Amino acid sequence: MGLTCRMPIIELISFARSGDQEAFKSLMRSHEGGIRSFCRRFTKNPDDAEDFVLETFVEAYLKLNQLRNSEAFAHWLRSIAHNLCRSWYRKQ
Repeated sequence: MGLTCRMPIIELISFARSGDQEAFKSLMRSHEGGIRSFCRRFTKNPDDAEDFVLETFVEAYLKLNQLRNSEAFAHWLRSIAHNLCRSWYRKQ
């Protein structure tokens, strides 16, 4: 829990885009609770929800350069989680 925890989200995203893994970990820590809650409500299964939390952050990491508005990171992240959960639901 260093300096990255106190940085504004725009700076964290900028550093994460540059390959700073600590900055991305800080983004994860600050958003994983909300993503976990969303996935649990959607799947009704804690194990499935945990899988989607991890998948959400993997996908976000891989697509971070596609994020157009850094201020909308939380919404963008939730959209990724929603799409993953919805895809899983359709397969059920």
